[in-house]
Amino acid sequence: MAAPVQPNYAELADGLHKIAEQAQHLPNANPAQIFARLDNLQQDQQQILLILHQIMEGQAQLRRDILLAESRSSARGLNSTSGITGVLCFPRTEEGDIPQELALRSPQQLAVLEEHELDAYIQFYRLEGETRVAKLQNLGRFLGCKLL
Repeated sequence: MAAPVQPNYAELADGLHKIAEQAQHLPNANPAQIFARLDNLQQDQQQILLILHQIMEGQAQLRRDILLAESRSSARGLNSTSGITGVLCFPRTEEGDIPQELALRSPQQLAVLEEHELDAYIQFYRLEGETRVAKLQNLGRFLGCKLL
């Protein structure tokens, strides 16, 4: 998993030095200048918080993507022997697990489904295919097994 975001102490120190430099000019500044600088600092702080929030959202999305990729690769590994075992493993998606009524199928059962019956799998996994054969090929590729 991705490591949590760590503060960059060098950048923080640089920011503190800039604040210290600006503070030297404050005794000579009038209140309007002080409030203008304060507004600028507050805007900078808001931008930093916005960027930090975006980084944290990206980190959370990356974790979800990694978990989905692990689930898919694990399912594909298990499905590589599905021709022998007769058991299929259906990976998770962003929406969750495959509905139970769709998961209770063997590779042989999937291979004999009609085109309209395959549509539920194609839609759930957001695959493509115009014909029954194309749908079976794409589903087999996605699951990591041969259905034809």
